[in-house]
Amino acid sequence: DLPPRHVPGLEALLRKMARTNSLMYWNSHHAQSQEHIDMVTKQFKTADLATDDVDKCSAELFFERFLRQDKVARDLAAIAHDIEFWERNDALSGKLADLIQAGQGKHLIEPLSRGVTWSESQEDQWKAYLEKKEKELAAIVKRAQEKPISTTTIAFSHASCLVSSADAGDRLLAGSKADVTCIVFSDGRIFFRRREGCELDLRPLAEMFSGGGQVFASGGVLPLGKGIPKQVKNDTWKDIQFYVERQLADHFDKA
Repeated sequence: DLPPRHVPGLEALLRKMARTNSLMYWNSHHAQSQEHIDMVTKQFKTADLATDDVDKCSAELFFERFLRQDKVARDLAAIAHDIEFWERNDALSGKLADLIQAGQGKHLIEPLSRGVTWSESQEDQWKAYLEKKEKELAAIVKRAQEKPISTTTIAFSHASCLVSSADAGDRLLAGSKADVTCIVFSDGRIFFRRREGCELDLRPLAEMFSGGGQVFASGGVLPLGKGIPKQVKNDTWKDIQFYVERQLADHFDKA
């Protein structure tokens, strides 16, 4: 579920695929530029890019396009959005999301295909992950710094890939007084999340880092190694935070 601009060597990949395929389905909810739409339609006689379904994620698109009679596909589509987990207070959905975040996603496919949505082994794995997750979320809040940039207070912190951007952003909002959180993950991904009542559109912030998203939550990728440290960790965080702050300050000055 990647936006086109984040697919390495996209044009060459499309040419290779078009040699043996004439129909293209792109299972992504991300907005696509006309440049990328033209790139796809140039190679394929028929291309369904889901441009009318921008509110649907890849799991939902896959279910609706290919497996409408499949129970597992239907269940995965139903639990696809984390926000829906919280609204429904679906404990099982939340546990599955945790295991996927912990890197156990591929190990869930086989039991799910047999209709087994939870097991004793998965419960043990989830409990072990939950302990690590809570420790990391607490650390994110502890090492955060709140900085006023223009008229917005932003809480900056960094995180390991052990936790999701949604969990990290919400925990930092709860543990700070900032209007917006900015969290950089160890692999270079950067995410913004705003507090309820804040009206700042976060999409332009993510676009500075080759990303996008929603008005209330957005994300992108830092150009690691291009004038900033190649890794996001404690001893490089000061330089990375300075770089991000400078980019944001320049953006607000021009706005």
